[in-house]
Amino acid sequence: NADSDVCYRTVNLFAPHRFIYFLSDAPHLVKTTRNCLRSSGSGSCTRYMWNYGKYVLWQHITALYYEDIDNGLKLLPRLIYEHINLNAYSVMRVNLAAQVLSASVASVLKAFGPPETSATAKICEMVDGFFDCLNVRSKTEHVVKRKPFLAPYTSSDDRRYGFFHYICKFG
Repeated sequence: NADSDVCYRTVNLFAPHRFIYFLSDAPHLVKTTRNCLRSSGSGSCTRYMWNYGKYVLWQHITALYYEDIDNGLKLLPRLIYEHINLNAYSVMRVNLAAQVLSASVASVLKAFGPPETSATAKICEMVDGFFDCLNVRSKTEHVVKRKPFLAPYTSSDDRRYGFFHYICKFG
């Protein structure tokens, strides 16, 4: 009987006066997003993710990585072979997923990628913002890193709640 189409809680049958809340683990969501992106348009081509009328493809990121290797001045110094060529161990590493789906990768895709990479850049931006919103751990880190989504929550009217709503509805 929820008013919306998203169910985040239910009555506890063993304690009817209490609710059971459904939460997702942010690191697992980031890894799952990266793994879905990895399957988009690659390998058996069984799925194609798209957004804003453009495909979201793993090849956009791999092409960017291999172009960056050939450059003398690195645009993406954090990305290494393990980020792109995933194995059974590396698919479990949150840091690899978070670094691939990051604002820096999105910026380079926007600046140096062809126009068809814009949807892939957008998903990288959105995942980076989502992960930052759920990874607040300091009162000053957002200033040092110049990432406003890492700021502590101080109000129930925080604009990041609107960001979550946007991601859930249109992401």
